[in-house]
Amino acid sequence: MWLRLANQTAIVTGAGSGIGRAIALALAEQNCNLFLTDVHSENLEHVAAECTKVVPNNNISVESSVCDVRDKLQVEQAIQKADVLASSSSSAAAAASFSVASILVNCAGITRDGRVTNLSDSDWDDVLDINLKGTFLMCKHFCEPGRAASLLTGSDTTHHNGTGGGGSIINVGSIISEYGNMGQVNYAASKGGVVGLTRSLAKEMALFSHKIIPEEGVAEIIPPSIRVNCIQPGEFKSNMICHQFLLTRELFPSHAM
Repeated sequence: MWLRLANQTAIVTGAGSGIGRAIALALAEQNCNLFLTDVHSENLEHVAAECTKVVPNNNISVESSVCDVRDKLQVEQAIQKADVLASSSSSAAAAASFSVASILVNCAGITRDGRVTNLSDSDWDDVLDINLKGTFLMCKHFCEPGRAASLLTGSDTTHHNGTGGGGSIINVGSIISEYGNMGQVNYAASKGGVVGLTRSLAKEMALFSHKIIPEEGVAEIIPPSIRVNCIQPGEFKSNMICHQFLLTRELFPSHAM
């Protein structure tokens, strides 16, 4: 349990398959409570069941909820439910530090591949809406000032003394945003946007954390903060990658491996 995530609660979007599922299982191994979302309810329920069995007798709380990350109301409700899970799952000692969900993993994403001249408006809009706008909406509501302050101050919101555990946002980008890929101009653009969003939000939350928890008077050497990072995976075995590979062969036969 080297990550020390026990008693924390993580929200994982796109948890029904692929990287989202793998991240959910890895967090479960660290005794982290989980709130999992996806648009595919059957996949979601299966992954939630898997997470409860990762470590025997780990007593973590796992809940799942169908959520379309493009829908502002559904996003708000998902984060509210995750916060309820966090407050009800933590021990009395931990509740002061983690009164709301402290980890957000934005993994929900799709592809709509094709030559640029053949992409429809909906092919572009669907990918940008889910991959980029969905990430934006989740981050926006996770970083709402009231709940962000509680991540830094714990349950005592009247004394900003750094007793909170802090928070972490992990946005899942793609190496394709750096190098491009044939047939994926929409996907590359969406993931490039995620990188830019992450860099800007990291600076915003660093400043917010510093204002809420000034360095003077804080007992900890490193005061709590809300960190924002982006990972950029390459290709790996998943249904989405396999489909993309086959489509690339079809669209660009002379360049297929």
